[in-house]
Amino acid sequence: MNKAFGDLVGTGANYFGLLYLAPLFMYAGAWIIGTEPFKQIDIITPAYPLALFFSKLGCFTTGCCRGFIWKYGFYNAASGYKEFPSQLLEAAVALLIFLFLVMKRKKMKEGTVFPIYLMPFSVLRFFTEFTRIEETVFMGLKTYHYLCMVGLVVGALEYYLAISDKKNIE
Repeated sequence: MNKAFGDLVGTGANYFGLLYLAPLFMYAGAWIIGTEPFKQIDIITPAYPLALFFSKLGCFTTGCCRGFIWKYGFYNAASGYKEFPSQLLEAAVALLIFLFLVMKRKKMKEGTVFPIYLMPFSVLRFFTEFTRIEETVFMGLKTYHYLCMVGLVVGALEYYLAISDKKNIE
């Protein structure tokens, strides 16, 4: 999903492909096997930020997802410059969201865990995106900024659906 979605929006492999499309596949899969889709998505959601944490550590070690050049930064062997460690910042954000979800998941209304992940992730990623070197596309913002805005709207819509009468959805 990430590669195909990234090709569609011109970013290369893109985490938002997973965030936008996986709930649809999980919902369909739960419906097919006859389990409660909202409960299943709630159980699986903490895996997203945990996987992202390790993925961003991998990005840092390979030098992809470059940060802005900074004399106090970490050396990036791929670029040959000292850069702000955007990947480590994003890994830390993912880890904090993971810990929050693990601690609060059981207190959240059924079906709201994924949108509660998607909304703050989108907001925080919007701001961490300013630490990365990427081409701006419109009004000084990058493609990922716009994907974050869409993520916030999608998360709000999913949250609304989860707190509304979900028996009509199931």
